[in-house]
Amino acid sequence: MRISLIIAVYKDIEALNLIIEALKKQDYPDLEVLVAEDNNDIKMAEYVRSITDLDVIHTTQEDLGIRKARSQNNAILKSTGEYLIFIDGDCIPYTTFIKAHSKLAERGYVLSGRRVNLGPETSKKIRQNIISASDLEQNYLFKSINLLRDDSTHTAQGIYFEPDGWFYKNTIAKRKKSNLNILGCNFSCYRSDLIAIDGFDESYGETAVPDDTDLQWRLEASGLELKTCKLAANQFHLHHSRHHQVSDVSGMLEKMHQRKHTGNYLAEIGLKSHDDYETLVAHKEKDTKKDKSSCDVAVILINYNSSEFTIKCIESIKANTIEALNYKIVIVDNASNRHDFRELESYISSNNNDDSIKLYRSKINLGFSTGNMLGIQNIDADYYFILNNDCILQNDCLGILHRFCEKNAHVALCSPQLFDIEGNPVSCIDYFPSLKTKFFGSGINSLSNRNYTRRKEKYVNPVQVDVVSGSQMFIRTDYFFEIGGLDTIFFLYCEEEDLALRFNNAGYKTYLVPQARNYHLGSGSTKSSLAIKKEFYISFLYFYRKHYGFLKYSLLKILFTIKLLRKSFKDRDNFKLGIFVLSGAHLKHSLRHQQKINRD
Repeated sequence: MRISLIIAVYKDIEALNLIIEALKKQDYPDLEVLVAEDNNDIKMAEYVRSITDLDVIHTTQEDLGIRKARSQNNAILKSTGEYLIFIDGDCIPYTTFIKAHSKLAERGYVLSGRRVNLGPETSKKIRQNIISASDLEQNYLFKSINLLRDDSTHTAQGIYFEPDGWFYKNTIAKRKKSNLNILGCNFSCYRSDLIAIDGFDESYGETAVPDDTDLQWRLEASGLELKTCKLAANQFHLHHSRHHQVSDVSGMLEKMHQRKHTGNYLAEIGLKSHDDYETLVAHKEKDTKKDKSSCDVAVILINYNSSEFTIKCIESIKANTIEALNYKIVIVDNASNRHDFRELESYISSNNNDDSIKLYRSKINLGFSTGNMLGIQNIDADYYFILNNDCILQNDCLGILHRFCEKNAHVALCSPQLFDIEGNPVSCIDYFPSLKTKFFGSGINSLSNRNYTRRKEKYVNPVQVDVVSGSQMFIRTDYFFEIGGLDTIFFLYCEEEDLALRFNNAGYKTYLVPQARNYHLGSGSTKSSLAIKKEFYISFLYFYRKHYGFLKYSLLKILFTIKLLRKSFKDRDNFKLGIFVLSGAHLKHSLRHQQKINRD
């Protein structure tokens, strides 16, 4: 794997020379070095041209104040490595630095490291070549005592462990990540990950906000997780006086938090603002998309006597989809009455100048799975967004979910965060059904696994889950067809559990993406009744028998029967349901077989 090391520099040629000498001692065969200068100094250019034995690229820009973010973006665009490492121009890497990053690099993760802050006397001796950084890293534990006498700080960060050794893998790598944050002087990720968020955000001016604080939440929002490279990818930070101090960045932080709230993790001013972006990046992206569908996202809506909801849902999609996506909307009408269907026809004819909405009518109620599959088979798209028609998108859900999936090839299914009418998040994830949770409740999952995703927890960043709400499923087409699409035996319930479990069994992942926001009214097109309750048990028991076998199916049937009969004193319907479940809740009783042809 080719690695590009990006060094952010400004005038300090002496420190850069120390870094270059350390890089010449690295034991990594395919390394590219980019000197990202926030200036255009003749002496710096002369020094860079004098460097031998390394593949070096020098990027420059006019000195208009601190513009580190733009300078690093310059280097990203010029880089040719698959993987990028970032350091500052006053940080000398250990001789094992590049190899440590390469060994710990992993798709879907950002590596975050730290540094030893050397005191003034030690830094002076290194600059004067009285001692060398490579000598200092040898027998570091003994030499660190002298560092403490020189007011060096974070000296523990200089202790080195082999990143692929047993101790590192089983102790350091598994430590809690609650205090893990990106430090701009020592982090790394795949180049494609930074391009996906449009690089560093240059709109924060002469502040350090874009270096790490802003970059971290944006990378996490795009679906990446932080992973430590502490005590493996080590470096020494040379002491220096502060030349520039920003007294108040509260305004910029407020701006960052507002953007974080909307979930828009693309840079306001980023890589795309550079003149050479099209030449260096965009044309490569176009080449990779030649074999993709003409439509990026197809939104599938099922309408059943609820055209008012469907129209409001479409309006929210059109109003909030700000990303330049090529999306289409497909409406499948499930045998609504004539008046309701004509309301849809009238709306579409007056609001469909770009032919972005397709309407299909079934003369029989096909239910959830078959209805959605009818819509899917009538349009070709890279992704399908199966969305309840009583949903109102609160932001650019399509764009956010599309970007997330494009960044994370292992994700087959994802979902936005649901909110109630007052703007409070509501639970929209679930666990794979099991006898364990049916007997002891879902809390048993968190007891047996401390890292298990909790349904009622408020998540800020994307998180892997078992099941997402069937009212809002964003699906990758290739994987969807690979496992056979939706099981059309399900008429109304358990479609999402079945789909997510089949994705999981095929090795694909399901995620909640809280940056995408959606409001679901609920019960907009489905009314509760005894027949609907029966349909739930028909679907659930079919799901169990399909995935877990006859024995677990039989045990669950008995458990349901006992629970329903116990509740029958309060509601006579529960007695009827209990007998119905005990008899097997057979598929022949499904509402699917009771639908009549609508001849309107």
